[in-house]
Amino acid sequence: MKLISAFSHCSDESEAVIDLSSQIPDDINPSLILCYFTEEYSAKALKNQLTQQFPDTPIQGCTSCRGILTEKGFHRGPVVGLMVLADSQSTSAYGTGISDGCLTSAAQNTKKVLREAIQNSGRVGELPSLIIVHATPGFEEPVIDAIYQEFGTLVPLIGGSAADHSLEGKWHVFTEQATSQEGISISVLFPSSPCETGFHTGYSTTGVSGEVTKVGHRSILEIDHKPALDVYQTWCQSLGNHIVDEQSLFATTNLFPLGRIVGSIDYQPIYKLSHPVKTSSNGEGIELFTEIAEGERVHLMTGSKERLISRAGKVIQLTNDACIDMGEPLGAINIFCAGSMLHIESAMNTVCEQVHSALKNQPFICPFTYGEQGRFENGINAHGNLMVSSVVFHQSKRV
Repeated sequence: MKLISAFSHCSDESEAVIDLSSQIPDDINPSLILCYFTEEYSAKALKNQLTQQFPDTPIQGCTSCRGILTEKGFHRGPVVGLMVLADSQSTSAYGTGISDGCLTSAAQNTKKVLREAIQNSGRVGELPSLIIVHATPGFEEPVIDAIYQEFGTLVPLIGGSAADHSLEGKWHVFTEQATSQEGISISVLFPSSPCETGFHTGYSTTGVSGEVTKVGHRSILEIDHKPALDVYQTWCQSLGNHIVDEQSLFATTNLFPLGRIVGSIDYQPIYKLSHPVKTSSNGEGIELFTEIAEGERVHLMTGSKERLISRAGKVIQLTNDACIDMGEPLGAINIFCAGSMLHIESAMNTVCEQVHSALKNQPFICPFTYGEQGRFENGINAHGNLMVSSVVFHQSKRV
């Protein structure tokens, strides 16, 4: 199994695909192609050009905020990046599926897409080693729940919600079959080499928390029976931080997300994060990039630029540490929150160096997304914000 990354800043989709293809060795026969691109490009044009260049190859594409990251550095948009997985045709299998969808039909559509991907892989009746999910923002939790319901067990997954530059809905997902501006895409992987996933926050709790007492769709209206925005402002001010613009929460709250406990490892709680996006429609609540339920306890979390810079490399290192019985890393797919990236954009080449070093100089690709999906250390698959989700492919186990 081999992984090869490529990127292009050519503004024309046809020229970009030609440029990308020139970076892939002639002896490489792709088994799966992942494509990450900024909003300046047409998803339909990229799909058409890639399927023409790589016929009969499973392809999955997703928009990324502002740029992408590979082992060669931080590439600001306009940019298109590829991660090519080339695997043994006799011992591996890959398949994709896609569907338009909305919140009310997300579960049904996810099961349809998953079955389509399994069918296309030729491995009906088998459990994949890994699932890659890319959906447009708004219904990630039902997607994860539907995957669990379909298999009846927790299959490792990674994913990221399609992103644009300015929360204007200019996001897309695609596969070789179709494109969607509101939908779900899935790849199922049966690789010949082992892989290990990691899903981490890089934030710690401040010790401040409250009970969610009133909610709307993806919004907290009240915490402890008080307007949620007032409570959140008070919490942040108690730490010496003031949210300057209530209409720009997305850009000003990435160091102070809200966390919910999803389990524990060695008696230490595991948190999944929710990123405040903007003030709710009633002017008193907080709209999020995740679902939230009444009765849940939310904890004010805190981070720092230094921790955001170092965490992607640490996730890879932790993943490697969990694979001591496997061979050397072959490469990785890293999903990095767009909100975190925007806060440390000037240091993204440092992030690149740390990830590349943790991978022992193997290739990787990293989009910047509006929500991350992954598998926590306790085996639970979840959707969160301001997270890092990674999968590292390794050489076969040592004898």
